Amino acid sequence: MFSFTKLVTLIAIIAAVWTVFRWVERLQTSRRAAARRDRVSRLVTHDTVRCPTCGVYTPTACARPDCPLARPH
Repeated sequence: MFSFTKLVTLIAIIAAVWTVFRWVERLQTSRRAAARRDRVSRLVTHDTVRCPTCGVYTPTACARPDCPLARPH
């Protein structure tokens, strides 16, 4: 049968493995969070203006030929 020493050893091994898995999960979570912060900080944003003709928000002008925001060619 099982002796007391074997049961204590088994419980200690299970606790050690569980602790290592928790540590690895924390490490992965912090790395994912850091990668997400880096990815968000690298996003490029542009100021947009609302086209008075069609109401679309664009950085320069909408695709309509009568857009007053269109740059002259």
